[in-house]
Amino acid sequence: TKHWPYLLFLVLLAFIYINNHYSVEKLLKEQVALTAETQDLKYEAITTSSDLMQMSRQSEVVRRVQEAGLGLEVLKTPPRVLKVD
Repeated sequence: TKHWPYLLFLVLLAFIYINNHYSVEKLLKEQVALTAETQDLKYEAITTSSDLMQMSRQSEVVRRVQEAGLGLEVLKTPPRVLKVD
């Protein structure tokens, strides 16, 4: 009977240890999920950036304007600067 407090203390420590283990395991699972999501978002950002880069090329813009039938043309001569007094 004199060892009961010691045994209860050991049982309490065992419960705390088990709870700590499950908490760490849960955090590790969350970390893996967040890392995978971050990687996916990174790839999506790179793909979107590449698509926007392709769409903003001069030849692509000219092609899209011609397809839309806007009647715009590429300048053959450079623009002039007008000086106003």
